[in-house]
Amino acid sequence: MDNEKNIKIGIIGSGRIASRFVNTKVDGICISAVYNPHLSSAESFAKAHGIEYYGDDLNSFFDKCDAVYIATPHETHGMYVRNALEAGKNVLCEKPMTLSGSEAAELFALADSKGLVLMEAVKTAYCPGFIGLCDLIRSGVIGSVSNVEAAFTKLTPSNQREYWNRETAGSFTELGSYPLLAVFEILGTDFKEVSFDHTDAPNGVDTFTKAAFIFSREEKKSGALFRRTESAFATAKTGLAVKTDGSLTVSGSKGYIYVPAPWWLTKHVEVHHEDSNQVECYDFEFEGSGMQYETAVFRDACNAGADALNKIHSHRNISVESASVMERFLSERKLSPIKVKKEDVRIWGHRGCCYRYPENTLPAFEACARVPGITGCEMDVQLTKDGEVVVFHDENVKRVTDGGDRLLNSFTLEELKKLKISNRRKYKYSIPPIDKSNIDEGSKPGYPEPINDNQAEIDAAFADIDSRYSDKEYLTIPTFDEFLTLMEPFCKKNGFLINVELKTSVIRYEGIEQKTLDLVRKHGLEDYVVYSSFLADSIELIKQLDPTCKTGMLAGTVEDCLYRSDGTPIKADAIHPWIGGLNIPLPSEKQNIPVRAWNMEEPFFTNDSRRVLSYDQRIYGESGVTDLITNIPERYLSR
Repeated sequence: MDNEKNIKIGIIGSGRIASRFVNTKVDGICISAVYNPHLSSAESFAKAHGIEYYGDDLNSFFDKCDAVYIATPHETHGMYVRNALEAGKNVLCEKPMTLSGSEAAELFALADSKGLVLMEAVKTAYCPGFIGLCDLIRSGVIGSVSNVEAAFTKLTPSNQREYWNRETAGSFTELGSYPLLAVFEILGTDFKEVSFDHTDAPNGVDTFTKAAFIFSREEKKSGALFRRTESAFATAKTGLAVKTDGSLTVSGSKGYIYVPAPWWLTKHVEVHHEDSNQVECYDFEFEGSGMQYETAVFRDACNAGADALNKIHSHRNISVESASVMERFLSERKLSPIKVKKEDVRIWGHRGCCYRYPENTLPAFEACARVPGITGCEMDVQLTKDGEVVVFHDENVKRVTDGGDRLLNSFTLEELKKLKISNRRKYKYSIPPIDKSNIDEGSKPGYPEPINDNQAEIDAAFADIDSRYSDKEYLTIPTFDEFLTLMEPFCKKNGFLINVELKTSVIRYEGIEQKTLDLVRKHGLEDYVVYSSFLADSIELIKQLDPTCKTGMLAGTVEDCLYRSDGTPIKADAIHPWIGGLNIPLPSEKQNIPVRAWNMEEPFFTNDSRRVLSYDQRIYGESGVTDLITNIPERYLSR
């Protein structure tokens, strides 16, 4: 098709789903423009995908397109749909189209009044497999339908967008459109009752939800495509931190239909009967991500294709009812108020200020201790071949030094001291204000603009260290004793704290716990040190050797910090989970323990809104974090 005949689609939003849409190639469609209320985000997206126009002015954006695809946070969909329809544009909007049933109905009515297409982008509804599934049920092959069970779960790190906005985020609003599609397509939308059960993340966002429906006797107004019995039931399950079988089962009076996971990418359908040997299998095409099916229907509807328009109109009730159910769920979900101040979350340097200076080196640690507002530093200890305690992270020296592909414990201390660590700064930067231009509208938690009023002090601390280290071509691996000598005055004068990570989970360094304790005692720093490890045995041994010392269990998730694989509780004074593993609330007996979460973020010059937004520690504080251990501690000190 010639480009002149293509429908020019403009994209509102520039996140993950927008990128997938751009990469979905459909004949008769071209991407002509991208809009984001923050210009730099629109510009970066346009350049990355070869889109000619980008902008932050909606009216100018609408002038560049025939139709609009909306891929913004859920809570902003309704506003953008209305704006696009008022501008005379056909609209394809990501699911859920809105989080209000009445708003969804109003928007469809507005589209009708203007003779425009409004379509919710639930790709499953338009893929060949799901259409084939519906045809099978309609044929009566399993008789009258009594029950539908549909699930969609995915394990999602808790530091991602799906958890951000407490008012609208969570598994049900993020994933519920798919199982609700199956329930309402098969049983209709005239359910009698719906109830919800859910488990929540520490910030109140639901991590697993089960919506249970009861349908009464079918009436003509129901809109159901299929026969159902006097009463019918349905379950729609969603999860972000709970994994279950993502299959679809439809139970009937003559048999049942089973669609294996992932059922929403419907490729294979099985019809089972009373005789377990009688199974009919049907296979359907499913190409790419599936977005091309919904996009093709939208294209045809924009071209006034009767079949496409009928398909879209047939799903209107489902869109409206899905929005109503999500609205009801959000109204019933109880969110306890959380008021977190920035100062409530203490900041630690991970391996020192390791994006300013080489990790686990003396200048990185000194910078951490000199920058005002940083609580402490995290560092790592291992043993040399001759049993000396040194500060180093990797078990192998090749990533950081010129020592080749060798284990650290194959070197004596004398040999290790000859290895060179490049003194080149990993990233040279000053600290600009947080760039909120990279944050999609509606995804911000509403925190005030930060003020970098401590920049001069930070610069002065770095300048002092630079003056003493900048002429050095390389640095060396410090001993633990050298590190403690450097830190001792900062600890005793300023209360600076140290997190000693015992690197015992890969190589079990025998005796490292006692040697580390002895060196801390030598410097009189017992009150300023907490010991952590990914090996529970190691931190429990530390506690046995000195019951007065403080310990923290390292793991990827809160759950793994609290319990061994057999369910046995781990004895530790604190937990040190990854920021993406804040998946469960603390048990009642652990409510007051420190939660020191570690953040392996990249530098902040990025168009990834999740990472930019993450520089406000209140997001983590809402999930129960008391301390944040981060590669760029100085980045969090704005008030």
